[in-house]
Amino acid sequence: MEWYHIVSIVIGILGLFGISAYFAERMKYRAGKINKKSAEKEAEKAKQAAQLRALEHEQYKKELTAIINTAIAPIAADVAQIKSDLAKNTEGTVTLLRTDMKNATDKYKERGYASAGDRANWNELYITYDRLGGNHFREYVDGWKEEISNLPFKKETAIKRSTKGKKQILNEKR
Repeated sequence: MEWYHIVSIVIGILGLFGISAYFAERMKYRAGKINKKSAEKEAEKAKQAAQLRALEHEQYKKELTAIINTAIAPIAADVAQIKSDLAKNTEGTVTLLRTDMKNATDKYKERGYASAGDRANWNELYITYDRLGGNHFREYVDGWKEEISNLPFKKETAIKRSTKGKKQILNEKR
């Protein structure tokens, strides 16, 4: 074999390596472009998916809010009714307490005295009246309280057992 044949074969082989290297690089370049385009497409898809999820979440929140409002509306109406009823009951209780205090005051004044038990009962009525906020008759009620405190005390009825075990009530007036 002649030397130029060997050189031709070597050049041919090197050419094949060169051409294949060239095509390999070209494929890498194109693959990079394709991968870049693919990555851009994937990023765009991910962005669109995120936007879709955000829209779905907003829609879900709106629907959930509507459902909750629909469920809460009757409850809110019931609570408003309960508050109204409670206010009416409180007002009625305050009025009854005031009436009881007026009746007790008149009774004690008519008797001319108030025992310690009478005063304790009247004060319980007053404390409850005060805790419930009273009403526009407060100045009268405070006046009745002063009248009760100015009444003389009466000793409580004493109970003494006889030798036979029967109760005898001794009324001691002051």
